Amino acid sequence: MNIKIIELAFVLFFGFFVISCAQKSSVEKDKKPYTPDKTVIQTEEIKHKLENKPSKAVKLKPVFYRPKKLSILFVGDSMVEAIKNPSKKLCIQKGIKCAYVFKRGLRTEKWTEDELYKENLLFSLHIHKPDIVVISTGTNDIYNKESNEKIYIELVQLINFIKKVSRHYHKQPQIVLVAPPIPNDNNLNEYLVRKFSSRNIKLILSKYYDFSLWDGVHPDIKSSEIWAKIILKKAIPSVDAK
Repeated sequence: MNIKIIELAFVLFFGFFVISCAQKSSVEKDKKPYTPDKTVIQTEEIKHKLENKPSKAVKLKPVFYRPKKLSILFVGDSMVEAIKNPSKKLCIQKGIKCAYVFKRGLRTEKWTEDELYKENLLFSLHIHKPDIVVISTGTNDIYNKESNEKIYIELVQLINFIKKVSRHYHKQPQIVLVAPPIPNDNNLNEYLVRKFSSRNIKLILSKYYDFSLWDGVHPDIKSSEIWAKIILKKAIPSVDAK
């Protein structure tokens, strides 16, 4: 009987001891400071820095747009050849793109009736896409005894061809027509004034300028320089061709 009482007392004592230890461990665990996860700490620190960081103004770099250069295509005969070098120098000085398509001794009709010259002109128009087309022709027509009416018709055909081709690159260039500078022009200068007065075409009369013609037809070097300046000034009034 005494042994059973002792065993019971031992069991009760041991159970009480286990419960006491468990309670003490729980209390100590509660007293231990909480250590949050490192990822949470880093996230909070970044958030704090972002919230307290002063906003920095974003500086936008200025964008510069280069305007497209004005483009001129000179079409014609040896009169274009005469002004090519001096006009090219002026174009470079003024920042203008100038191109030339010409042939000595060529009559106006060849630009629309001869496939070789027609394709050459078509190619030049597509490549250069000119804002202005200067047509300087007619001298050889006069010396081949063509009438003013026929020369006018050939010029109209040439102008219409240029406009038709230009529509493919969505541009209608300003047409500048330069009458031949020869004194004995059979009054072609005056005739062209009458015929083109109602059209949107600039006409530059030439025989009234005091040019020196080295062969009676073509301006000499000095006159070619003057002639080139006059043509550019008339074709582009905003350009001071001095």
